[in-house]
Amino acid sequence: MEIFTPHLKGWFTRRHMLRQLAGGLTGAVLLAACQNTPAPPVMLSGPEGGPVPIAVAATDIISDYSSPGEKPYIDHLYSPSPSDLLKEWASRRLTPTDSSGNLLFTITRAAMTEIRLESDESLKSLLTNEQSRLVRVELEGIFSFSHPAGTRSATLVVRAEYESSIADNTTPAEADQLRLNIARNTVHLFEKEFRQQLDNVAGHNGWPKGQG
Repeated sequence: MEIFTPHLKGWFTRRHMLRQLAGGLTGAVLLAACQNTPAPPVMLSGPEGGPVPIAVAATDIISDYSSPGEKPYIDHLYSPSPSDLLKEWASRRLTPTDSSGNLLFTITRAAMTEIRLESDESLKSLLTNEQSRLVRVELEGIFSFSHPAGTRSATLVVRAEYESSIADNTTPAEADQLRLNIARNTVHLFEKEFRQQLDNVAGHNGWPKGQG
């Protein structure tokens, strides 16, 4: 004799279907779970891997970015921060090659944000390592070139962003390394964009790109 009410019957039917999904497609689910766990973001190699010669006598690097210091921003919690990494990149890569002129590099944005991803509760017990967080780094900087010869000047605005997810079962140490890799990848993309813009500007009159 049927003893389930229509409401309960529907609930048990859905539960039975979920069990069939878990039992009949275990291999596929496990494969999906493995695929949903990304390796740490692959480090992008530098576009050129060497100094960027600039036809000026000196470079100045300043940061005009201040983290909001509240969610979803997390850049203020880490050292080196994205701003630190960008300043380090500039100090290593930007190489003066002239006896006159100046380059002012101003960091206007170096944000790292992290948001929690929505999960499918019905499959959460099966996908034990689903992606739970999304980390994004956004960089922006202004390059202001000046040279007394012919009162030459130029300005470049460079932007880059990169994001990757973090799995639910990632350890705190692994998550921190992932965040650092994401920030470094963004710096590599920033350098690539800067080199491309610099080549475009220098293509007109050869300046401000120096001879390396």
